[in-house]
Amino acid sequence: MAENALPDVPFKAKVLDSQGYLTQVWAAFFRELFSRVGKNIAPSNTELSEFIVDISDIESDIVTLQGTTAALEARLLNVEGGITSGRQL
Repeated sequence: MAENALPDVPFKAKVLDSQGYLTQVWAAFFRELFSRVGKNIAPSNTELSEFIVDISDIESDIVTLQGTTAALEARLLNVEGGITSGRQL
């Protein structure tokens, strides 16, 4: 299993200090989180949505591949059968 590079969430620590700034522990946590999810080069939600594929397309591809595989297996059996039956022992 991959090691989790993100530190534990400091849920017991205060998020803001008395002046309204992030505490050091939370600032460190968010820096690590920002780094882990890709910094400034991470894809946006819009870019990520382009990778979503309709499952019906995948199912259709599977059916096509199953048909192709069956046809190739049948041809292979015919070739092997023809070679075997054509041999003289």
